[in-house]
Amino acid sequence: MLSLDSRLRVPAHVVFSKVADASVLLNTKTRKYYALDEVGVGFWDALNSGVGFRKAYEIILGDYDVTPAQLESDLLELVQHLTDAGLVEFDKE
Repeated sequence: MLSLDSRLRVPAHVVFSKVADASVLLNTKTRKYYALDEVGVGFWDALNSGVGFRKAYEIILGDYDVTPAQLESDLLELVQHLTDAGLVEFDKE
């Protein structure tokens, strides 16, 4: 079950790029992309820096005026979309 304690990793076939005012993830296997908003980019940057899901949540919670419950719900939904698109995977280690 997905939670803030889930261990996530970015597969090697995923590329992140900022293009003009947009930020996108590209799954090079499916050739499909996924656009991220400002909060999504903050989450992605935190995740790529090696911090876990919970720490990324804590970083974003400190940066935005949002309730903890709303941010948790939003990030869980984002991660579900990203895993469905093959852009993040659960780390089983």
